[in-house]
Amino acid sequence: MISGIYDKAYYDMGTYRGAGKGYWYGKCCEIIKFYAAGAIVLLLSDIINEPVIFERERLEQLGVPVTIYGMPADIILYQEVKKWLYLIRVGTSFRFISHRRRRELEKLLERCSAELIYISAFPNFAEYLRYAIHIAWGSHVWIAEVPEHMIHYNGNMLLEMRSFS
Repeated sequence: MISGIYDKAYYDMGTYRGAGKGYWYGKCCEIIKFYAAGAIVLLLSDIINEPVIFERERLEQLGVPVTIYGMPADIILYQEVKKWLYLIRVGTSFRFISHRRRRELEKLLERCSAELIYISAFPNFAEYLRYAIHIAWGSHVWIAEVPEHMIHYNGNMLLEMRSFS
């Protein structure tokens, strides 16, 4: 896998397809820095769902179906020590973990060998508030304005912030 994955993913998404929304997708990689220390990026898609980082073989080994019809999330991270698979939807219009989307993902990933962590990522509170009532219970929300904080919708996996001391 890639060393310095946070920096590489952040750089790739900030430069791939130019700045703007590509930059925002790369900003989502701060989740690795704060909440998924040691995780590897298995999928990092840009705003038109073209993979910038795509570890197809590893996804298949974990039981994640890889189809031509799209992936289950915009960003997929894997924390091998905890055996957690982070499914991150980059929260723009209709791109967050809703109740319906969570049920679809559970069915799609029923053969996945990892514990599933559902995260909706938003650039700011205003964008989050537009969709807050639609966020699925049992998931988490990360907001780029305050990257060191996570909102837990009663998720069974309480994500702890990494200690920097």
